[in-house]
Amino acid sequence: MQTSGKPLFEQYEEFHGYRGVVSDITAQIKAERRTETLGNAIEQSSYMFVLWEQDDRFILSNQKSKELNHAVIETTEPGTLFETHIQAVTEQNLFPEAVGREEG
Repeated sequence: MQTSGKPLFEQYEEFHGYRGVVSDITAQIKAERRTETLGNAIEQSSYMFVLWEQDDRFILSNQKSKELNHAVIETTEPGTLFETHIQAVTEQNLFPEAVGREEG
């Protein structure tokens, strides 16, 4: 439960009680715990994990991904376009097999 309240005062600052709101935030707490559990699982993975939005913008990655992309870490910030990240990766020659085939 989450509560908030505000004291009520009348004329001459005479206290008349509180006006408040109580909310059941059980669903929110459960969702936050699930999100935390999923985040921990992604972080513990020995594989690189990167999540991009539908519009090809970076959302998040795990530590393994950050280690592999250390040379272009600035392109792993939320909101970065996939194309911007790939251009930086090829410019840094992080994928030698892409040399000469950068457009592809």
